[in-house]
Amino acid sequence: MKPSILWAYTFLGRQRFKKKMNIYQLTLRTVIDKTIAFYLAVFFGYLFMTMFVFGNVLSEYEEQFLWMQSQGERYFHLLIAVIPFRYIFLSFRHPGVMFSSSEYQLSLLPYSRQHIWFLSFFNKVIKRLFVMVLIGLCLFLLTPISGIFILKYFGMFFLIDFGMTIPQWFMFQRNILIKMLFWFVFVTINGIVFIVQSDPFSVVMLISVLLILNILLYPRLFVGVDWGKVITLCDYHLWNMAFVSRVSQVRIKPQRKYSLMRKLTYRKKPFHYTSQSIHHRLWQIVFIRNIEYIIQLIGILVLMLAVLNYIPKAGFMFIGIAVALYAYAAGTTSFFTNQFQADLVEVLPWDLMAYKQSFLKWYIMGSLPILVPLVPYFILHFTWWVPVQILLILLTGIYIYHVEINYSIAVLSKAKIAFVKERWISFIFLCLVVGSSPYPIVACLFPIIFPFLIEQRSFSILYDGS
Repeated sequence: MKPSILWAYTFLGRQRFKKKMNIYQLTLRTVIDKTIAFYLAVFFGYLFMTMFVFGNVLSEYEEQFLWMQSQGERYFHLLIAVIPFRYIFLSFRHPGVMFSSSEYQLSLLPYSRQHIWFLSFFNKVIKRLFVMVLIGLCLFLLTPISGIFILKYFGMFFLIDFGMTIPQWFMFQRNILIKMLFWFVFVTINGIVFIVQSDPFSVVMLISVLLILNILLYPRLFVGVDWGKVITLCDYHLWNMAFVSRVSQVRIKPQRKYSLMRKLTYRKKPFHYTSQSIHHRLWQIVFIRNIEYIIQLIGILVLMLAVLNYIPKAGFMFIGIAVALYAYAAGTTSFFTNQFQADLVEVLPWDLMAYKQSFLKWYIMGSLPILVPLVPYFILHFTWWVPVQILLILLTGIYIYHVEINYSIAVLSKAKIAFVKERWISFIFLCLVVGSSPYPIVACLFPIIFPFLIEQRSFSILYDGS
């Protein structure tokens, strides 16, 4: 008589937990002996007693906690609408349900793989619920935040986490276009929530969307699953213990067995060996290798601008736009520089100016998602100054791109050009963007950017690969 699947799964979990605890114990013994452990216990015990028992330190921050609660009540509908974006970003590197090589080996026995998956799913749900209940109790007992407020927020967190598990699993198996589709769906939801600004409406709408998504995706839950990719990344997340890696100074990296480039059908077509096509193919390789960092960069900027949409004062949005322009240009420039410091390209006499022109296409494509949060903002705050402000923003972004790329080209070519003047000019243009919010007439100064932009476009330097 074979053991039940529940007994086998729980036995597997217990053995894995014991193994991880043994690893942590061995690691702790290498850095902490019994004497140090005793003094640490005394120190933290004394610290806890003085802060929470006798000192009642948290009572000194009662006003701050109550202010946080009032702001949370005010922006509840906006905060819960932003949370699903976290799962879209996570879908690039985590399937949402832990299905490691141990679960896979268990599925080779007379146990259904689907049943094992559902056990892993409910195991995740129980763990998240336990953690949220524990944190909620601590907040309720140690802070003046009301229990109703804690229950409302953590209830929505748990509901969203539960409802986004299947969509995250589905997105993990699909390409970036499917992820972008989900991204646009939730951007639309955020726009509707921003316009309506009603807590009950936001909750009902979000629950309805999650319910519809789960109903539509459930029949395709195990269709087209790349189990090898799932197992590889789950093993990595399961055994990549930060404390152990820090102590042993051994960094664990996921196995690179599954390349996104192999899934692109157009790469199987005949390749035309022209300068432009070679440049674009090399940029594709760079961006696919660094897709996680690119998504994080763009995602953070989009999230920042989306949140600033909800702040009444217009000046904060234009400050965010200025920060996004510089951060995006500086971030993408690092990928440009990295291309010529690795692999065979490092020693080849490439025409860096031609590379710069081909890179502009990818720079513009990557900036399109960042512009999406600006659309509802400028629609809701439309004046006759808006087209001029948009023109100032676009010209400033292009100018900063040329300055940062030209500086990188100068560094790669070992030319002694500091670009101090050009960077100060970039800062002045960013100040004009910020100043165009309280004083829209400032945006009429956009023509002064053209001569400086032409100067940067005509910048040229020879790089021989040495």
